Amino acid sequence: FSRDLVIHYKNFALQEHDNESYLDILSKKLEDSIEKEIMVGYSLYGPHRDDFYITINEKSLFSFYSRGINRIFAILFKIAQFRKLSTEHRCFPVLLMDDAFAELDLNMKKKMVCLLDGMAQLFYTTVLEEDVSLFSDAQVFKMKKGVLTNG
Repeated sequence: FSRDLVIHYKNFALQEHDNESYLDILSKKLEDSIEKEIMVGYSLYGPHRDDFYITINEKSLFSFYSRGINRIFAILFKIAQFRKLSTEHRCFPVLLMDDAFAELDLNMKKKMVCLLDGMAQLFYTTVLEEDVSLFSDAQVFKMKKGVLTNG
């Protein structure tokens, strides 16, 4: 019983390039798109627009497996990136998570939080009051009618 896990990096706008020219191509795209980005109000190119395509035994994680499994993989993949980043660069990154545990049951949420504990400064948004209990030393803010309040 073997699992063949393959992770493909997909560039949003830079489909054809080699590793040596990525920086040059990206720099040119950014330079050429400044006016358009100002007009639309967001950045059109860069690694934040890229994605990963994961297969397990040649089956797409996204289309073959459940949303919960996809969510777990996304979180675990982010944790792996953070561990590599902190090990190689000895830094303490900031992690922004927008309702990342939405598809998970309480037990799985607790496991994910344990893996994240102490790895980063975490900003987590949720609509579920019970998610607050996942974090032992959380500072809670609430948004109501466009007003942010403490607690």
